[in-house]
Amino acid sequence: MHEPTLIPQLLTQLLSEKSPEFGARLKQRLNASLVSRGLSYFDEKAYGYKKFSDFLTKAHGDVVSVELPGVSGDILVSLRHHPVAKSEPATSVGQQPRIRNDIWQAFSNPDPQRKRYLNKTTMLVSHFLQGEASVFKAEIEQNLEQFVEIEPINSQTQIEWMKGFIETIRITSGEKSALEALINEPYSSSVNATFSRALGEHGVAWRSYRTSQIVSLMKSWASEHKVQFERLCFSKCQEESSVTSKQVDKMELSSRQTAIKLLELLNDDDIARLVIPTLLSTILIKSRL
Repeated sequence: MHEPTLIPQLLTQLLSEKSPEFGARLKQRLNASLVSRGLSYFDEKAYGYKKFSDFLTKAHGDVVSVELPGVSGDILVSLRHHPVAKSEPATSVGQQPRIRNDIWQAFSNPDPQRKRYLNKTTMLVSHFLQGEASVFKAEIEQNLEQFVEIEPINSQTQIEWMKGFIETIRITSGEKSALEALINEPYSSSVNATFSRALGEHGVAWRSYRTSQIVSLMKSWASEHKVQFERLCFSKCQEESSVTSKQVDKMELSSRQTAIKLLELLNDDDIARLVIPTLLSTILIKSRL
């Protein structure tokens, strides 16, 4: 048998990516996840159940919802979510100031190997990896008084936010265990995205909560380094330009350009774990056609 929290964790993650899902397909994806971790295939009989559907409904009915077929066919499995309590205040990400994308990434990407500095004159962010030659590094070292270092919000802090948020919402013990198992994974942008999807109806509140935490730290940093916080945000003119730019991108960007823009949003770890294996699989499949 596998670790007690592993299966509900994987079920939550898989159904967060696609829900509802047919039972047979869900079990295939579950086995693929287990094998990728170097573990054995899932066997419901080891847990005392004759069928996969019995295991889902009786062992994890508080996490998943199982819809039985009418006469024949496969079960349909969905991630179960409970309504947000009426007493919980509704918050909106839109109430927060709109931080520039480059500033947001500089603070929220916890990669400890990536150094990032703000030019106090141009208000532009320069990045470089520690130990690598970089024109940005040379420029910063020659003009230290013009730059201020941005200390990213570390992984542990962001994990603590997740733990704290879970304590503020009304969910079942099974859902809480599954979410806590997700949090125990090494933190990355993909873990945060999966966590947000797995929260279901609580996802909007989580994004607002996380945004408020990041904005609060940004304001403290700006005050400490005598940087105008407003200059880290979009101006009204920039927001309008951003909307127009997105509309143009949708019309004019090629598939290759779109892929490049998406890659820019991921850190090196996510690219190595998620993107490269997918690309290799695609190339292998095409080579066999």
